[in-house]
Amino acid sequence: MADQLLLGSIADTPSPIPIVQESPQEGYTREMLAVEVAANPALAPYVECFPWHIPRYFRMREAQLKAFRFLSQGHDQVLLEGETGVGKSLIGIVWLSVLRKLHGYKRIFYVVPNLAQAKQIAKRFSDMVFVLEGRESHDCLYYPDQKPAWKANEIPCAILRSCGHRVDQATGKTLEEGAVPCPYYAHKYAAKQYEGIVVTTYAFYLIMRLFKSEKGVWEDHDAVVLDEVHNITPLVRNVLSYDITDWHLERAIEVVEKVDESVSVSLKKFLVVFKKIVSRNKPPFTKIVLEDDEIKKLIKALEAIDTSPLESKKNELEKMASQAEGGREALNEVQNLLFNLWRYIQSLRYAIPKEENDEIKHMALNYVFSYFVSEPIPEEEYGGRGPKVINRLTIQSHHVRPLIRKKVLLSRTLAMSATIGDRTVFGYISGIDFPQYLFLESGFPAENTRIYMPSDTPSLAYSVRSDREPAKSLESIVKECKLFNAEGIRVLVLVGSHQELDKFLFYSSPDKENLDVITYSRGRSSNSPRSDAMLGTMPKTPKEAVELFRGGKGMVLLGTEQNFSEGIDLPDGLAQVVITLRPGYPDPNSPESKFENRKFGKNGAFAIHQWLVKIRIKQARGRTERDGKIKSVTICYDQRFKGLVYYALPEKLRTSYISGKTFADCCLDARAFLKK
Repeated sequence: MADQLLLGSIADTPSPIPIVQESPQEGYTREMLAVEVAANPALAPYVECFPWHIPRYFRMREAQLKAFRFLSQGHDQVLLEGETGVGKSLIGIVWLSVLRKLHGYKRIFYVVPNLAQAKQIAKRFSDMVFVLEGRESHDCLYYPDQKPAWKANEIPCAILRSCGHRVDQATGKTLEEGAVPCPYYAHKYAAKQYEGIVVTTYAFYLIMRLFKSEKGVWEDHDAVVLDEVHNITPLVRNVLSYDITDWHLERAIEVVEKVDESVSVSLKKFLVVFKKIVSRNKPPFTKIVLEDDEIKKLIKALEAIDTSPLESKKNELEKMASQAEGGREALNEVQNLLFNLWRYIQSLRYAIPKEENDEIKHMALNYVFSYFVSEPIPEEEYGGRGPKVINRLTIQSHHVRPLIRKKVLLSRTLAMSATIGDRTVFGYISGIDFPQYLFLESGFPAENTRIYMPSDTPSLAYSVRSDREPAKSLESIVKECKLFNAEGIRVLVLVGSHQELDKFLFYSSPDKENLDVITYSRGRSSNSPRSDAMLGTMPKTPKEAVELFRGGKGMVLLGTEQNFSEGIDLPDGLAQVVITLRPGYPDPNSPESKFENRKFGKNGAFAIHQWLVKIRIKQARGRTERDGKIKSVTICYDQRFKGLVYYALPEKLRTSYISGKTFADCCLDARAFLKK
């Protein structure tokens, strides 16, 4: 109840954190800082550790100097909100380097959401960091005749205990003398030996901190930088969430019954319970949140599975894995079962309210939903072969705030993001509520940007939009993109779903507006031959689409907000216009929305969703802005943006907010502004 009351007032409460203003400067050379260092010796190590030797960092920016002044005061846990372009990654790298210099720290980490961002950090600071990559980045040597080689994450490594390529993480030696070291284990051993900044992803860092199989590999950690920290909650939730399907269970049973009948019998009993709960009296193609009684039945069936007899049968299992590809695939399912069974049980227990003496001590912390449908096995899983998945169960972790506090944060933590927004909401969902907070402005000139909120566009909310929407709106956006392109202006368009993406392609096709669009296909098809014809010419992944666009191909880069609102940069005029179709509110009928409404109350859930929308608006704007030397504009189409966009902007950019014009006039004004 206290949580509901707290969050119920957030939406109407201004952020309590004062914004510290700063004057934009060209920057400082090392010599220019000599006088300040003499007056403030605590700043000296920050000046010494600054990467002056890297050409792009020949001067220290005003915002960076301000951050170093603050950090030099000895704060151990700091939340840093820095606008796009202030150089947050450099601030984090220098802070870790100073701690290593002053305290001799050897185990220091810089954590980012994904591997692409980790490699970007490594590219900038190549002589200062080591990038720690996961199994998916390394080839497996156990199957020497396999071409192309399978990746380490495709192999049941835990079962292949006699693999001679395995590298002992204490000594660095291979299990078989003279064998070529396993690329993954050799890489992990090298990272362990590295006495400097290790850059890795949130997923790898969390696994390293949480699970027993990794704890012996690493010593205690000394300090950590958490970059893009506004994403920490969903990233941690995803690591601790699990999917179970009847197809994968059946594959595991096929293997297990060959080596131990008792384990296979208990698995088959669980499969029967699983199928009944997932599909009985439930509509297909619909995600349904399970009731507490259903979850309790699943727990009871899982607790009856004793996998300990398989521990003594690992030699037999390993022989099966070495026989053929089919054995390898099925053994992966057995390995997942062995390692994840207790995690399934624990996660399910947290999905029902905890009761003591007939009183509820706390609400459910996770939620479970089922999905009953025939769907193809994903292409990346076993090449798309095999039967259809009929029943799918997802155990979704949600309440991760205590875990972040206990396992992710260290005594010395620098948490950074361009978009923290309301610290009350951020602290509530993430557990990161450090008293030490610093805001850094980028010095981006307000006169070089405009943010438009059209007056005549519709609300695209499901409950109120017309039958012609969002098709009509997408057609209007396509036509305006063509006018931008005619003047040599490239555009980034963000939509909310792949269905909207397909509809945009429909209106962009050669026999419609003939727009030069770059997007991604993910190997899927739409319901329109026109859209399919265009999808067939597109790269498969969002990353490939961005690289093509950066290379000069296409005049419009199209993607979903989820894929493109952050994590990509299009500076230097690569795209001067961002058009975002609608705010990314969750589907009110989704399992997540229903769970959050029950847990936080409607006011609390709405406050969190408002915060997320504001964060995404700021992230979307940041895709085209870096140093402010080239003009850029953002157009927020849906009327639900009204009242959000203005208050999501930094104080100094609110003069760049323009409303009261039609969508066509906004675009006309934007073209004149950009060409001026």
